[in-house]
This record gives sequence, structure tokens and C-alpha cells, in this order.
Amino acid sequence: MKFLLIATICSQIHLECLPPVEHSQHYLSHYDCATAGYIHARTMMEEMGQDFVNQEQIVIGFKCRPVKEI
Repeated sequence: MKFLLIATICSQIHLECLPPVEHSQHYLSHYDCATAGYIHARTMMEEMGQDFVNQEQIVIGFKCRPVKEI
């Protein structure tokens, strides 16, 4: 079974989240997907920058959804 990474970016100040973003890559295991989730979340935080993340109190959540292979 493969897994799809789905990330959600939220502001704790505004109590709002952007629509979830599905990454195009499929991962061969839940472990690979979850590990990639942490890496992607950190990269996104770095790209947004410390000032913006602090100002908006940004948090990033993710999940790994199983994908049925055809």
C-alpha cells in the first residue's frame, strides 16, 4: 500500500486554516510519508520566515492517507 501526504497550514491567531494540500508523490510506507511530512513542514516554516510564523502563530499539520493501488 502507498501513502499520500496531505498538509494543512493554520493560523492560531485567526483560528483559520488554508485548504489541505495534497502532495503529488506517493510514499511506499507510512513511515516514509510521516517522515516526509515533518521535513516538508519544517521547509514550509523556513520559507514563510520566522517573523511571519511568529506574527500569525502558524502551525502545520499533516496526515498520511492510504492510497489503493490499481
